Amino acid sequence: MGDEPLIQRDIGDARAVFMIAPGEVDEASNLDLFLTLADGSRWSATVLTLADLEAIWKRWEVSGECLSGRYFHCPDLLLVREAGIDSICEVLEDILANGGPEGDLVRLDEDGGVG
Repeated sequence: MGDEPLIQRDIGDARAVFMIAPGEVDEASNLDLFLTLADGSRWSATVLTLADLEAIWKRWEVSGECLSGRYFHCPDLLLVREAGIDSICEVLEDILANGGPEGDLVRLDEDGGVG
């Protein structure tokens, strides 16, 4: 990613920051994001599609990680059906409209760690 800016999007009163380069917007599907709500609380998610997860498992079959790809663990996993920032923003809008992000994303404490 180098010195390229991160992608930021407003989602209602919240601001999402996607850890990707601007050129990856349409195909984005394996990324980390931070969501800051109007109250200042910060939340994180690791976004993957099933195709990304399958690719990780296949890579790990060779590398030996996670018992040669027999399991995957990620505390802030958000599994999405479709790639792309627009699609992920729609998912975040739905999460917020339905009582989230608590229970859907992981809350970060004030210094950026898991709260």
